[in-house]
Amino acid sequence: SNTRLLSHLKLKEQQQMTKCVKLIDRYNQWSNLSSEYFLDQTDYLVIGIIGPQGVGKSSIMSSLTNTENLQRRKISIFQQQSASNKENGSHQTEGIDLYITSDRLILLDTQPILSSSVTNYIINNARNYRLDDTSIDVYVEIQSLKQVSFLYSICHAVIVVQDWFTDLNLLRFLITAEMLTKPAIPDVNIRESPSEQSNQLPHTVFVYNKSCEKDYHPDSLDSMLTVIEELFRHSRLRYRRSISQFQFEVVKISGVNKHLTDINLFLLPVYDEDQKEADTFDNVNPADVNSSMAKSYVGHPSYQTLFRSLENQILAIPRDSFPNTLSERGWLNYAMRCWEQIEQSSLIAEYKRLLCS
Repeated sequence: SNTRLLSHLKLKEQQQMTKCVKLIDRYNQWSNLSSEYFLDQTDYLVIGIIGPQGVGKSSIMSSLTNTENLQRRKISIFQQQSASNKENGSHQTEGIDLYITSDRLILLDTQPILSSSVTNYIINNARNYRLDDTSIDVYVEIQSLKQVSFLYSICHAVIVVQDWFTDLNLLRFLITAEMLTKPAIPDVNIRESPSEQSNQLPHTVFVYNKSCEKDYHPDSLDSMLTVIEELFRHSRLRYRRSISQFQFEVVKISGVNKHLTDINLFLLPVYDEDQKEADTFDNVNPADVNSSMAKSYVGHPSYQTLFRSLENQILAIPRDSFPNTLSERGWLNYAMRCWEQIEQSSLIAEYKRLLCS
């Protein structure tokens, strides 16, 4: 135990990142990322996030960084969509950004998938992209598929964010990306046979951000869970028994099909800085109209309560997607080889040919 304590203290002393760095640039090229922030230790967790434009991906990832000093100054590690970008309908994140917390949480924030803003940017800067006579729409879809397939290959968990229920095209897109994801390349530096190396796809959690009160109604929750189960029942993605708002009854399960409550679904309400953490199901009686708490009752736990539960469950995810001997620096090399494999994938090339035909 003393050895583990010393190791933990050494990790805490490691130089802390103050901002995110680019892993994949806006032109979908691998960045020559320095390994100075990566350690030769195996106790780390890789979390990726995907979703459409403006749903709150960067906000959620910045909250997961848990950098209290930065949060007090209202500084986000992952830059959120600026007011001017919102007015122009432009996206903020380009490519894939990486940040490593002091607790060795490797966070990957991605540009929006299937985004019209990305399409518009490529149209205006076509000379900087290798389009190879491919239509812009097909190019954007293929690049989005590559990024999702990449996260499937290198993450312990992937968070899928939407701000309404539900975009069936997005969910089908996730299944297509799974179909095009090949098993990971065996690591020649790991003394295990390929069959012993884990090629499981990551834990996948569906987060519905900016939810309203009616979304927490049992009928709505039941419909959401049923749709996810019907679409992903044959999927290799681990979409059950990892992260759920019904664990520990953070959200009450009465009226919801109990056979579906282990599906990785989490609803986050609109963030309200003034909302008190005491405003939850357990200590508010809506029938008591004279209660000051009842006046602020919103039909679900506070954002802070729900996000803390989401964060705790993410940190508790089993770290079994990679061999135990793969260090952080080994993971970085592994990620680079996965991206090279995806860029040269014959499956994706064939799918692109079918889209163009």
